[in-house]
Amino acid sequence: MVKIRCLDAAALNAICLTVWNRPALLKACLASIACMRGLEQWLLFVQVEPSDQLASILRVLQESDLPCSIQVHVNSERLGVRANPLACLERAYAEGAKLFLLVEDDLQLAMDALDFVLHCSRHPEFLSRFSCGNLHFSSCFNQALLQSWNGSHSSLSRVALETQFFSSLGVFFCRSQFEHFVRPHWWTHPLKLRDHYGNPVAGWDCALNQAILLHNRRCLQSLLPRVIHCGVNGVHSDAVLHQRSYAHAGLYEGAGELTSINVYSVDSINADPYGTEEWGCLFRLAGQLWTLQRTLLHRELSLAEVAR
Repeated sequence: MVKIRCLDAAALNAICLTVWNRPALLKACLASIACMRGLEQWLLFVQVEPSDQLASILRVLQESDLPCSIQVHVNSERLGVRANPLACLERAYAEGAKLFLLVEDDLQLAMDALDFVLHCSRHPEFLSRFSCGNLHFSSCFNQALLQSWNGSHSSLSRVALETQFFSSLGVFFCRSQFEHFVRPHWWTHPLKLRDHYGNPVAGWDCALNQAILLHNRRCLQSLLPRVIHCGVNGVHSDAVLHQRSYAHAGLYEGAGELTSINVYSVDSINADPYGTEEWGCLFRLAGQLWTLQRTLLHRELSLAEVAR
């Protein structure tokens, strides 16, 4: 374990960052993290997988200029894409973290990403209705991510959508959600969900998404993408997946102050046309995509039951 800066016991929010063998992407990721407002109130836990790039990885971490406490742990052996992030979360949990944001080393985040997480966590139904949150409205192979938006419509930045799917990019949850949902379902087996080619899947995000569907839970997602995926190749990603799922996304800068969020469910979106303004189309589109994605996932679960 490498303590780059001592942990601040007063800070109870944790950014859990998993790192493998991509120092250039890690450097860009840390640069975006450094720009996030309120970072000094968070702890950064870094879980590093051993690789031939380890020396470069540690150098990037040592040279990072972040206004928060950092604790780096290098695994003695490679834990893998499911065990490594869970190990990082468990370390943060053991330190008493109350709120968790899980990110990977090939992501970049918006300046107001932490503000969005905090506002979502303070929603009166975040614990009772939602199992987690997400920094963007999407899932793998979903081309719903926005490429651009009209900056004059500042209200878009306050929109959080209630959905029944999520992705592994920028997922967040509080301590009790980790205890009662994330940790218990992390290793769910067997997984009934399949990818879009019909192949079995094994990711922790698929396990949690399956649990959300089976237990009729919800995820709270940002309409504007507050995180983007920059790594073309990875353990479960290649150029084709990246092009279909992430390459078209634009990153919302988040420079403006975020003072609140407005939560919209798919039912309210379908019931209210939100006027004739251009941005109202985004709400209707989101409602349609939510319904399609939910239908697709439920169909996969039903087919799996029939196959059994």
